[in-house]
Amino acid sequence: GVATTDSPAFAGLTVDTNTIKVDSINNRVGIVQAVPTESLDVVGNIAVSGTVDGRDLATDGSKLDGIEAGATGDQTGAEIKSAYEAELDTNAYTDTEKSKLAGIEAAADVTDSTNVTAAGALMDSELTAISSVKALNQGVATTDSPGFVNLTLSGDLTVNGTTTTLDTANLTVDDSLIELSRNTAAAPVNDAGIVIERGTSDNAFIGWDESVDKFVVGTGTFTGATTGNLTVTTGTLVANLEGTVDGRNITTDGSKLDGIESGATADQTGAEIKAAYEAELNAFTDAQFTKLSGIETGATADQTGAEIKAAYEAELNAFTDAQFTKLSGIETGATADQTGAEIKAAYEAELNAFTDAQFTKLSGIETGATADQTGAEIKTSLFAEADTNNLTDTLLTKLNGVEASADVTDSTNVTAAGALMDSELTAIASVKALDQGVATTDSPTFVAVSDSTGNLRDIPQTTKTAAYVLVIGDAGTHISITTGGITVNPNVFQVGDAVSIYNDSGASQTITQGTNCTLRLAGTTTTGNLTLAEYGVCTILCVKDVTDADVFVVTGGGIS
Repeated sequence: GVATTDSPAFAGLTVDTNTIKVDSINNRVGIVQAVPTESLDVVGNIAVSGTVDGRDLATDGSKLDGIEAGATGDQTGAEIKSAYEAELDTNAYTDTEKSKLAGIEAAADVTDSTNVTAAGALMDSELTAISSVKALNQGVATTDSPGFVNLTLSGDLTVNGTTTTLDTANLTVDDSLIELSRNTAAAPVNDAGIVIERGTSDNAFIGWDESVDKFVVGTGTFTGATTGNLTVTTGTLVANLEGTVDGRNITTDGSKLDGIESGATADQTGAEIKAAYEAELNAFTDAQFTKLSGIETGATADQTGAEIKAAYEAELNAFTDAQFTKLSGIETGATADQTGAEIKAAYEAELNAFTDAQFTKLSGIETGATADQTGAEIKTSLFAEADTNNLTDTLLTKLNGVEASADVTDSTNVTAAGALMDSELTAIASVKALDQGVATTDSPTFVAVSDSTGNLRDIPQTTKTAAYVLVIGDAGTHISITTGGITVNPNVFQVGDAVSIYNDSGASQTITQGTNCTLRLAGTTTTGNLTLAEYGVCTILCVKDVTDADVFVVTGGGIS
């Protein structure tokens, strides 16, 4: 029945087409939904004046609108600490920083000179001359051999080495007497005198021969370091003699000799002539003849660069021109295919690249994490955790007492405290090794001393085999010349510059006076060109430096 008093049953009910749809078969109701798919399927808005399941939906909806999408429950203090310390540029106060702060002295000040001195720093105020220490560029310890441009001693110079070498152009001594072998106490056994270094030739000797108790002049292979009885080949002494020599009256014998023809001898045999010739200096001997015979005809000196190159390229695995051209065509820094690590490094060097640090940061963020909690909530959770390194009032007070940007390793801070920095020193190793005073009032001890020319105990030698004109670089050296003579020109040297000349030949050589300058023989009025005798030594000293009017004084042995 479908009367008003009946209770009919239907498979479904529809009101106003699709306003209400009741699906009794599937137990679904649709509102403005012709085919409901849920128990209650509504299309459109629902207005409720009461509650739903005891909840005021309007109130709950307003609260829900204020919660950020994806919000999670409150984080624990440990979660907050871990997330906070994992972030970059957050100035997180970590366990490491807590330990560091705990180790910093209250009110620490790295610019305080007392603190820096106590740490073992060498302070500017402790140095007599800070600029001298900063400029120190060589060792000046007792075991060092420093070099100086000039060295002035106001006290005595004591040299305890076995050899003293003077690298000067002239040696001037105020004493009238020079004493040799001063420490001889018992019977003398060492020959004593002056040894003259002659380079590749035998050295010369003028002195006393203890084995015969006589003065001798000659040559030999000895040096200034040789001791005992020297083996001396008798040399020639050029001098005026008076009286007798070896028991002979020179005047009487000289008159007799004047009557003998110059060079007169008895007839010599070939063997005698050969022996006499080979006894002369630089004679062509049998040994030299044999040596000359063994030299290949057309033999040359050192090979040219082209000859060396050709010989080298003929060798196995030589680096040839073709290989050089190939190498020149390869781009600088070229490599084989890049590895994954190389590609990754190149990518991360680019602007806005996604780096490992960013990946680590992203991995450490909880899915849907937000800044849900207030500052007060975060502070409460953080301070409730153990070992969170909370910045307490005590630590804050201590931190406030530390100078801003305090850094005991910062050079500016340490310098401000008065410390002497490594960067201010020319040679830090030399300063650290300093074991004696080197102020102007001190008397330091050194193994050796040198200047820009060389060791102060040596006179450097330059060998010349042809006519030579002196240059400023010759000052403080000695020239050993075999032929051609020496010329001295004006406007080259300054007052005090000196050059020694050694005539390394058996013939006289001329010391030529250049135009517009004066050469004066020491102790005389003689000026102009001078003659240096065979194997003679002289020193040329500039005593007046005037443009086109320089004056030089020449002194020595064999100069006239």
